[in-house]
Amino acid sequence: MPHIRNSNSLAPIAVLLSTALAPCQAPNPHAPLERYGAPTASTVSGAPLLWTNGVAHLGDAGFAFTHRCVAPNSFVLTAVAPAPSVLAISGLWVNVDPLSAVLLPPQLTSPTGTAATGLPVPLQPSLAGLQLYAQGFTLDANSASSLQLTGSEGLRVRLRQEAQLLVGADLFVTPPNPGNDPLFAIDLLSGATSIVSTTGNALYHTAHSKDGRRAFVLDRIGGNLLVLDTSQSPPVQILSRRLQQPTTDPDIQPTVLRVTPDGSRLLVGVAGPAPMPVRIEVYDADPASPTFAQYLTSIPVAVSWVSDLRIASHGQTAYVYAAILPLSSPVSPWFAEIDLTAGPGFGTTLRTLVPVRGPAAPTSGISATTHGRLMAMSPDARYAYLGLWGVLSAPSEIAIVDLATMLQVDCIPATPELDNLSMSIVGAVPGGLDMDLLGEELWFGERSGANSLVTAIQADPLSPSFGTRRSVSVPRSPEFLVVSPAGERVWILDNGSSSSSPPARPTVSEIDTATMMVTRTWSFPVYRLHWPSMR
Repeated sequence: MPHIRNSNSLAPIAVLLSTALAPCQAPNPHAPLERYGAPTASTVSGAPLLWTNGVAHLGDAGFAFTHRCVAPNSFVLTAVAPAPSVLAISGLWVNVDPLSAVLLPPQLTSPTGTAATGLPVPLQPSLAGLQLYAQGFTLDANSASSLQLTGSEGLRVRLRQEAQLLVGADLFVTPPNPGNDPLFAIDLLSGATSIVSTTGNALYHTAHSKDGRRAFVLDRIGGNLLVLDTSQSPPVQILSRRLQQPTTDPDIQPTVLRVTPDGSRLLVGVAGPAPMPVRIEVYDADPASPTFAQYLTSIPVAVSWVSDLRIASHGQTAYVYAAILPLSSPVSPWFAEIDLTAGPGFGTTLRTLVPVRGPAAPTSGISATTHGRLMAMSPDARYAYLGLWGVLSAPSEIAIVDLATMLQVDCIPATPELDNLSMSIVGAVPGGLDMDLLGEELWFGERSGANSLVTAIQADPLSPSFGTRRSVSVPRSPEFLVVSPAGERVWILDNGSSSSSPPARPTVSEIDTATMMVTRTWSFPVYRLHWPSMR
């Protein structure tokens, strides 16, 4: 066993947290959770898996490390250190610095090989952004190590300030509100909500800078990019940046924005107006940069609408999901890979997939009236998941694209045709797609009025449990969906019903993914809610 300082209490953790100032060496220093290093497996239960029950927010007394695939009815130890390590001792990989690590109290593992180790996080603002490195060690006679210990991969944990969900809104739809539509900020620890005043109209999509101090918001009707200071409570708008050629045409607007993994660039999908091409506008997203929020360049996109945009975790490529107009007739979605590496090839379309095959071959496409979260990506950038809205009586489905080959995955190889993932409810359409940082389950809404579902499906085609799903019923159709980074919670947005008596207000609902129960709901006095963003 490596030299790791033992502790029978959590008292040394406050000291460890306050001195964890070493710079993070992980590829993405802003991710709240990230695995690294190599595990030491058991010949019976395989490689142990270390994760958490949520993101480590300051003041979270319930934060814990979770252990899976460990030896049953044994003991597991969690080592936490301010720095990583790469050591092999008697066949045991040690992924945390053994000289500075603290051992949390040992836990008895369950008969099914699981355990949890608590680590309350102090409410000290000075700790925000600090990195901790953790690893689980389990007593296991079947270990590949002569020490009879198995070890998990390392897990880097970034401490974050209080969690916040930003939700854009429309006050009216006709006539268009002349401006000053609100954002709503939901404190996910206390449940309190606050109103963020803006100069925008139809606040459609939000994203956060990587340090969490700024938020970007699309003003769809005005054609502006709004910037908020989220270090204040509630957040305050500090900037309105006009897009390169804005429009007031309600059918041709900015549609989606994403921040690159390193936090340096903001990509904004913009549809029109003519004669400018559909494009991705690139802005400086680093709050520390002297050119912060300034326009840098544009990437042309050979379609008439950008439905969704995702950036690979390595930051070298982006993926555009779009539908070719006219949307009033059956169309085949268009999917493309774009080069984001610095140099003369930046913005080049590298590969395309046209058409994305849907149910009954080419008779499937994107809905003409909804622009939900129609695309998700696995955290290792191996697969993309694309929502297909059926038209002309074709069912809606979810296509899986293998990004290594740029080919669709046949979800049922035994049949002669190419099969996608189907909806659990006949006639339902996907209302948002998202995946947590663990990458095991794909979450999506199944919009079917009062009989709607939120579904999680094992989405790795190489996993033996591929296709296994679980669902929770929700009373109204989910239009947008976001999963917390650790996957412990899901938030869904629905836009109520103006035809009910009394009219049902738009709501945000929180789902506990362990119990598959709705735990909290917030209602808002607006016409519509739009794409949320969490920090």
